[in-house]
Amino acid sequence: MVEVFPEKLEALIASSRVCSFERNGGWVALGRDPVRGHPGGVYEGEERRQCWVTSLD
Repeated sequence: MVEVFPEKLEALIASSRVCSFERNGGWVALGRDPVRGHPGGVYEGEERRQCWVTSLD
């Protein structure tokens, strides 16, 4: 797994380069679990996500 800066997570999600990430409440599986800002909307609160991916290739 690789730690990713939270501000890069949106781009990785949009490009389908990650399938899951870890947040305070546990792991999030994209396409299964709710993700803020998808679809639409802008979150203006403090960034709390910690992101890990297995590969960026």
